[in-house]
Amino acid sequence: MTARGRDVAWAVLLALAVLAFVLFRIDENDPWWHLASGRHLWQTGRFPAEDPFSFLLPGKPWVDEYWLFQLLLLSLWNVGGSAALTLFKALLVTGIVLALGAIRRRQGLPWPVYGVLALVTLVALAERLVERPELVTWVCLLAFILLLPRGTAPPTRRALWLLPAIEILWANSHPAFLIGPVLVLICAAGQFLNLLWRREWRAKWPALASGQAALLALVISATFLNPYGWRLHLLPFELSGTGVFLERIHEWQRPWESLMISSRWAVPLMLLLALPPMMLTWRRRETVPLLWLAAFTLLGLQAVRHGALFAWVALAVATESWATWWCGRRTPRSLSAASAALLAGFAYASVTGWSWWALGSFRRFGLDPETWRYPGAECDFVLSQPLHGEMYNDYNIGGYLMWRLHPQHRVCTDGRLIVYGGDLISETLAITDGDIDWRPFFRRHGIHWALISTEAEVLATRLWQDPGWHLIFAGNRALVFAEEIPEHRALIERHGIGEETLSRLTSVEVTPRGPWWMAPQVPYAAMRRAATLTNFGRPDLALEVLEHLREVNPAEPHLQSAYPHSLLHGARVLMQRQEWPRAEQALRRLIEVEPLSVEAWNNLGVLLARTERPREARAAWERALTLDPSSDAVRQNLERLRRRPGSP
Repeated sequence: MTARGRDVAWAVLLALAVLAFVLFRIDENDPWWHLASGRHLWQTGRFPAEDPFSFLLPGKPWVDEYWLFQLLLLSLWNVGGSAALTLFKALLVTGIVLALGAIRRRQGLPWPVYGVLALVTLVALAERLVERPELVTWVCLLAFILLLPRGTAPPTRRALWLLPAIEILWANSHPAFLIGPVLVLICAAGQFLNLLWRREWRAKWPALASGQAALLALVISATFLNPYGWRLHLLPFELSGTGVFLERIHEWQRPWESLMISSRWAVPLMLLLALPPMMLTWRRRETVPLLWLAAFTLLGLQAVRHGALFAWVALAVATESWATWWCGRRTPRSLSAASAALLAGFAYASVTGWSWWALGSFRRFGLDPETWRYPGAECDFVLSQPLHGEMYNDYNIGGYLMWRLHPQHRVCTDGRLIVYGGDLISETLAITDGDIDWRPFFRRHGIHWALISTEAEVLATRLWQDPGWHLIFAGNRALVFAEEIPEHRALIERHGIGEETLSRLTSVEVTPRGPWWMAPQVPYAAMRRAATLTNFGRPDLALEVLEHLREVNPAEPHLQSAYPHSLLHGARVLMQRQEWPRAEQALRRLIEVEPLSVEAWNNLGVLLARTERPREARAAWERALTLDPSSDAVRQNLERLRRRPGSP
């Protein structure tokens, strides 16, 4: 095989590995509100002056900074639905990886080495591989890095006309467009240091300064070519001016607080790839890539969502340095074989779901949306019913509700953080989490029904316990509550779910476990339904759901923690109700599952003591004390038992 043929083969293998990893089902909330915004813009034919989606913001101006990407997203949806969105994202990311790889190959970096670096980068930014406008930022960011000059050379003519055009696209697609002028400034600063280091100040400074000044002026001017003018430049600062995002919203938290393993280790992992080749090529005295890497390292440490920007910059800088060092060197066959095996294995693990499983995620290869993440049936029910007043919804599902329910119903909150501001988002999150009373907020805004996700456990429990509110629909993803007002009485009589009819919620569809070579998927609907029933005071019904799940999937790994927890919690609730036989049955079943559980033996001892079986109670507590000799609670129970008259 010729050298060109080998390069093509490596590019194809890398493309398959990237596609297998990136081609997963839509499981994010934000693509839906981008679709809703694009639909509204297309239907009205004008940029909205006020927000049309939320009843909390009457008359508030809305700057839709994502409008161009949203129209693109809507066009793809009209052509091929969710499959078109997923394919677009996957092909775009694959194209970015292959384009950068082709450039580095011409500079001397072998495909086997680049393939490994690219896969590590994708793993580092895995959490952000979603159908969102930051895809445009990735393309524009890498375009700037590749087109901006190095060393002491002034900007080329191609950069002078191409970078402003890219900036126009960037400014109309994502608020991170201000990174463009910053990159130019950092490049100018790095080249200034290069001139000092190489002692070429007098000879090259005039041409370099005039070229960078012209480029910076053109790029900054391009940022104003948008429908909102200077107002667009203020949005990123409005977003960063509040602390609510660091406290409540996951993507604005620090990387080390992320739920996904790859995000927690993204910065040190990418620095490990970028710094060694820069040290090996230090004699080049090239400061521009080093300054870029330093700036984006600081940015990547600020929030989870910035980790992807840092990862792409680190990949570009690392591969540039590796290409310089590797140029003219031979690639060992063992390295090529190991790289090919890694790419093939990574593709297989991605198609079967094991790569995402290892990262702590439950994404699945495919084109359809992950339906269990969205309240589809709940929206169908709402659209078919005469619900009156405004709707309360939690932040988790607001974007999907914008897409499904507008214009018939307006949402309370959604993922448009800049629109709502920190105070309003903080208040709604506090209501959902139960930190403040929900009633004043509901009365102030005329809220008479609620569609909340099953994660909003505290608010759902409070609405369930309030006599003026009734559960009228329970789906796999969300719950629908209606206030008892005259307009809702017929609806509540027809669909209301009360204490006596709560048992019908135990009917949850459970998908059998797939073949052994496929990664297990979380039985989300059954797990959340069990949690809901427990919170509603019916742990016995929750246990029925989990028992059914256990029958269908005996080896379900998620039951290892959820099932014992529900048994213990359910037994405690049954003991409070003095339903001793059912509580004892739950505790003994828990001991079968976890024979070393101190809490199970201790609670069994309490139950036996209260049902006048002191000998068995003493044996249970002694067993608990054997398992944990330092347990003060068990010792106190045994001491109280010894003091009882007639105790054994």
